[in-house]
Amino acid sequence: MTTRTGRVAGALAAAALLSAPATPAFAAHKDKKPAPTTVATDCVATIKTARTSWSAKSGRTVGWQATIKVTNLGAAPVIWNISWDYGAEPTTHVTKLWLGDDEPATWRADGSIFHVSPQSWDRVLQPGKTLTIGLVGDGGFPKFDDLEMSSAGCTAH
Repeated sequence: MTTRTGRVAGALAAAALLSAPATPAFAAHKDKKPAPTTVATDCVATIKTARTSWSAKSGRTVGWQATIKVTNLGAAPVIWNISWDYGAEPTTHVTKLWLGDDEPATWRADGSIFHVSPQSWDRVLQPGKTLTIGLVGDGGFPKFDDLEMSSAGCTAH
């Protein structure tokens, strides 16, 4: 199993934040949680990957499993999005994603770039909270290059 934490694409995320239009603050929820912010706070994205294999009717299939955890370390809520580059492996495919396939159009691949957007119910990440995205795939083992948090108030670490 491989775990990677660290600044991956901080400059890209920071540039995206500086060039993105300001997102208006949202009214506090009924339960009095703070409103989401556009002021930079601290978020961290951690990736754990593992090569796995399982049997299929057609024979043994080699695949991969990954978990991405996004944590809001700041004092204000944030609205998140995440993307990464698979690398040059043309046979890599996501076959199932948790926390991103419940609603239509919340995850997509553009060539080797993969994007995950929030569901309506997990759009706002409250301070101190973590959301976990799990995925499995087949084909080549992805590299998860250039992990990028492109959300109001988050940067990639």
